[in-house]
Amino acid sequence: MSEKNNSGVTPTELIEGVKRVEVILRTGARETVFVRCLSPRLVKQWLALADDEPAIVELMAGKPAGWSDTIDEDSFYHVLEVGEEVNKGPLARYISKRQARAERFAGIVRAVNPLTGGSPASASAPA
Repeated sequence: MSEKNNSGVTPTELIEGVKRVEVILRTGARETVFVRCLSPRLVKQWLALADDEPAIVELMAGKPAGWSDTIDEDSFYHVLEVGEEVNKGPLARYISKRQARAERFAGIVRAVNPLTGGSPASASAPA
């Protein structure tokens, strides 16, 4: 099956977690890179990079710092789009797990310290 979505990622490539992308260097030369599905540790790093798109492109392509400066603008955004598509599932799972963990921890804190979970009136009411 070679059905592709808007980013040009086939279902088989999504399952494998890697997408082969041809980029054009600013010199005009072409290079093939493998945009990868990030591990949970690298998803965390991706989130920490926030708006540093050059660093995100390099992370997703497994390239060193500064590499994204060597590719043309269309290639840059193509790698970014493919990387986001390939990593949509892992990112959603990471965020979901993180939110659930935060809610569990908040419940533990409220159970240990009722002052953080109740109203001021209930905290000062006699037992």
